[in-house]
Amino acid sequence: MNKRTVFSYSVLAASIFLTLPPVVSAVTPDALTQSTKAELEAPRQFKLEQPGSPGELRNKQQRGFDQTPLQSTGYWVKKGDVLTINADYSGNASPSLEAFISVPHDRTYQYKHAQRQKLNRGLNTVSVTQDGILYIANFSNPIQSDITINLQGGRPFPRFILNKNSKSDWQGMLADPEMKASPYAELLSDRMMITLRRDKAETLIKDGNPVGMLETWDKIVSWAEDQYGLSATESNSLHRRIPHRFHFLDGIPPKGVVNDDACSGALNAWSWRIQSCTENGIKAAVNEQTLRSDGWGPWHELGHHFQMQTQKWDGMTEVTVNLTSLYVQRELGNLPRPEVAGTWDKAVKYFEQAQRNYHEQELHLKAAMLWQLDLTFGKDFYARLGKVYREMPKNEQPASSDAKIQRFILETSRLSGYDLTPFYEKWGLPPAQTTKDHIKQLSLPWMTDPIWENRDSNIKFDYSQAQNVSAPTVTLSRATIDAISTVGTSYSYSVSATTNQQDVTYKWERIAGNDRITARTPDAARTDIVIPAGLTDTEASFRLTATNKAGKTGEALIKVTVSAPQVVVTGDHQMESSKAVVLKAKANFDYNQGNIHYQWSLSKDGHTIPDGISLNGQIKAGLKAGHYLAHVTAELYSGHRRAEMSHHIDITGDDTADNNSWKQEKTYPNPCVKVTYNGKTWLNGWWTVGDKPGTGDEWAVWRELGAKNMHAACK
Repeated sequence: MNKRTVFSYSVLAASIFLTLPPVVSAVTPDALTQSTKAELEAPRQFKLEQPGSPGELRNKQQRGFDQTPLQSTGYWVKKGDVLTINADYSGNASPSLEAFISVPHDRTYQYKHAQRQKLNRGLNTVSVTQDGILYIANFSNPIQSDITINLQGGRPFPRFILNKNSKSDWQGMLADPEMKASPYAELLSDRMMITLRRDKAETLIKDGNPVGMLETWDKIVSWAEDQYGLSATESNSLHRRIPHRFHFLDGIPPKGVVNDDACSGALNAWSWRIQSCTENGIKAAVNEQTLRSDGWGPWHELGHHFQMQTQKWDGMTEVTVNLTSLYVQRELGNLPRPEVAGTWDKAVKYFEQAQRNYHEQELHLKAAMLWQLDLTFGKDFYARLGKVYREMPKNEQPASSDAKIQRFILETSRLSGYDLTPFYEKWGLPPAQTTKDHIKQLSLPWMTDPIWENRDSNIKFDYSQAQNVSAPTVTLSRATIDAISTVGTSYSYSVSATTNQQDVTYKWERIAGNDRITARTPDAARTDIVIPAGLTDTEASFRLTATNKAGKTGEALIKVTVSAPQVVVTGDHQMESSKAVVLKAKANFDYNQGNIHYQWSLSKDGHTIPDGISLNGQIKAGLKAGHYLAHVTAELYSGHRRAEMSHHIDITGDDTADNNSWKQEKTYPNPCVKVTYNGKTWLNGWWTVGDKPGTGDEWAVWRELGAKNMHAACK
């Protein structure tokens, strides 16, 4: 954006936390080959994820914020661009889909400045009115069929996907001349989508490798879910893990762009997002070392997305959220903030006061009372409490601030198995008489121990339930399976598991995707993922749950992707009629690569040219000038297994008759067709008819042979 941009803003939750000076590292990878560049660009055809309506599960789980409905495309746009987006799905359902163009520094509620356009089934044309990143928003619950998006237009920008891209991929994206034009970069994992300024992606991500940072974020999100008891795999469970990604945004605009909206705190949380407002704020989110050692702010803002509204009475918005930060801090093995900041010492002085009022204390001292319930009754205390609250009938859920306080005292007493009246009275939060009467009816023993003396470094009174036993850690022999479709017979991949504990039980289950892909378990610690013949362009996910005798569980996921086999053909695209040209083919079968048979044919205008191409791919000399099509089929035989596929390539003969001159009425359905016009040679990037070579901007469909901005597929 070059012009001044004006934004509006509403108040939202924010936090300020300690920061470290930035660490800067340079990215200077070797130049990319064109084939590598094409592989690094996001695919223009992809299946839309269908995690469901963001608001429905959030409401059932009594949380405050929706996660993002936006799904990354890997492309950004500029004002004046024209996009074509084909949305393809079957059945009678009408999912609510939108093309969504936004920037990470839009600080308004649910991005009020975004350009949004509803996507209907079939072909949609989007005339771009502002610069930004293109997303596809899905607001609907899953439908019976896949939703396939086919995108034309837009510009690729650096987008790293965990478990798909490598460190060298990421450095290549940042170094690519075309992708450098984008002011933004994006990183995706199973649980997170992080969008930031491109220059910050270069300088803040440790060693130019985002893998560790994204893996840490996935663990942090899973720990937050564990803390609140979100773990069930059933799609209709109140206690299921959150299927949407959490979107972390760099709220500072790129150089040259002015944003007049207010941005609160170092970081803030709101519906659809977590956003940084300072340089140190974004560093805490994307620098792995800072995220792990000094990431209180990002952990805190993530906690806002997990706060249960029924447990958050007046004055507690910035209090209960810190339970997540404390839980994550402990899982990472860091020194507890209440110890480092002297909060427990303040609590001792507070208890010495004759009159105590919990509501008047600073937020970290308030959080200390809540944290003592975890320290005393176990790290799964809030997980068990969360399940109790989520299973409350709607008409029994507390609504007023006082009702929330009294219900919290009642339910924590019931869950702990003790009358906690002495604990809450010590903290200056005395139960009402009606609450005392309810607790008395439960016949609970009086909490005689001064559990308010517990602190991270000295838990004097431990009432935890088997908390001395840690959850098992599960390691799989493979986390992803990239399979190639076959015909004739099914085949399988073996996956074995190990844990750091003995005497665990295993449960293998398919949790998403194509139900024809199954898990066959010959023994407890091993499964065979079975892929039937004929499947292609589909996927499935499996979960292994290991449970120890204490009831603690550990999980690991396997993602299976089945793709259509392909043949890569190399060779000249143009030949003189007096010379022969040799084409070479290589199939990407994933087994028995040495037993592949290739069959070639050559045609012109739909008619086969007898003996036009040899068995080894040599097109003979002496053919008449014209437009030819070479076709190759590869077949693999291995016992009863067989897969076959084909790939087309355009061959152009000697153009003495000017048969390749551009014609306005002619349809050019395939990319990289050479035509002549006004004494120049041009190549198209996609399907076109009527578009005159030499017209349009640098991103037009026709580009002159040898141009620096030539379509990647035509180089």
